[in-house]
Amino acid sequence: FFDGSEAAVEEITFLKNYSLFRRYSFDAKTPFPSRAAIYTRAKSFSGQRFHRCPEKRIFSFPGGVMLLMVNVDNVAGEAVPYIIEKLLELGAENVHAIPAITKKGRPEFIFLIDTARENARTIGEFLAREVGTLGLRLFQEAEHIKFDYQMRKARLVLQDRGLSLALNVKVIRGSQGSVLSAKVEYEELKAAVDELAKAGVSISLTALRKVIEAAFLKGESEAYQGLKVVLE
Repeated sequence: FFDGSEAAVEEITFLKNYSLFRRYSFDAKTPFPSRAAIYTRAKSFSGQRFHRCPEKRIFSFPGGVMLLMVNVDNVAGEAVPYIIEKLLELGAENVHAIPAITKKGRPEFIFLIDTARENARTIGEFLAREVGTLGLRLFQEAEHIKFDYQMRKARLVLQDRGLSLALNVKVIRGSQGSVLSAKVEYEELKAAVDELAKAGVSISLTALRKVIEAAFLKGESEAYQGLKVVLE
């Protein structure tokens, strides 16, 4: 709903960067009006619900954590890591870029961005400047279900060579305390593979991950080609 307030008008002024407000009141061919003109015209919308705009269904950002969705069909794949990095710097908690095909057969990326309300404006302006997006789809999170997890240690031991490596593992537990999943930290896993290779143990990153995570799922130590995984 648009309530005609100054705060809502401020959000409408922000929307001029995305050429959205003109769909409701002003001709797209005319210069964007002054803030005073927006306020006068917008008062007539008081209490109305908007459904026509696919990029933004409300004129003021709701509070709390939000999910932003942006469709981009004019960015090269090699630019995506840069965009993700910048979005994280601007306050995004998580970013996913999903390859997709538009209705006209063009390749595109769909960006899904988790962020707090106060970062939405800055992120929107960055995307408008960087990829020329005309709008954002905003979804307010009514509820976010989180599973309890704890960080545990897995120790890799090669007794005959005096090698001992500790890796962090994120363990997710269910309501009854049982282990639902275990995920070893990637960078530590990669470093462990290199250290084992130096010690003469050839094991793939995938195989080592499976051995470590299986140990936590079973709740007991595992052994693989002379390598022992001890839970701590």
